[in-house]
Amino acid sequence: MNALRMRIIGGKVFLGEFELFAEDAESLDGRIRELVSEQRPRLIVTPNVDQVLRLESSEVLLESYSTSSLRLLDGMPLVWLARLLGAKAAQRNTGADLLPRVVRMAASSNWTVALLGGTDEVGQLAASRLQQKYAGAVVNHVPFPMTSDLTSDECKSVLKSLLEMQANVVFVCLGSPKQEEWALTWWGSLPPALYVGAGAAIDFAAGGKKRAPLLLQRAGGEWVWRLMQEPRRLAKRYLLDGPRFLTVVIRSIRGM
Repeated sequence: MNALRMRIIGGKVFLGEFELFAEDAESLDGRIRELVSEQRPRLIVTPNVDQVLRLESSEVLLESYSTSSLRLLDGMPLVWLARLLGAKAAQRNTGADLLPRVVRMAASSNWTVALLGGTDEVGQLAASRLQQKYAGAVVNHVPFPMTSDLTSDECKSVLKSLLEMQANVVFVCLGSPKQEEWALTWWGSLPPALYVGAGAAIDFAAGGKKRAPLLLQRAGGEWVWRLMQEPRRLAKRYLLDGPRFLTVVIRSIRGM
């Protein structure tokens, strides 16, 4: 993939060769229901600025974007660029946004939602809080082994847990690109379900991490909020790497 840019083709938004979902909330609900009803392994990824900057050099991200059935706009810079190019309905949908949204849908659709990743304490707390908020929802936590070897027997045992609970939607909260790599590693063996790469969604659901105020989110300033919370981990991503997204913006505008 050379000179990555965003463009509009036939009214649809593309990042390089990959179509991005840039429709309204009702359409998103419809697509999620459609993917769950297929009862086959399906993948959702949530492109943000960090992923976009690594996309051209990461085989895992490239393969996960190719495999995914839905690519949602995570970062506000991507949303703003899509709108600037003409996709006026483009909205931000992070993993943390999707988790409560899907659990709400699950409560009325008889779905089982699985949370994959996090410690037992955090995962169980997240599941409990979600079930309390959305009466009738079934949410289970599946611990992920403390290993970097995604081909290990411990990782394989996760599939058995998902199969036993008959999960319809699985939020894979391992961080990117590990969560995408895990899904790809076991793609041919995954139980039928919709798999969502959801980053820190489980921590937000448990209350261990706080989202930025809604107005700050809408203004595109959530990155500042997160940087203040985790400066050592996020400083390089936001302050050194992030500005390179301007090259994608410039290419995209020149290509209009």
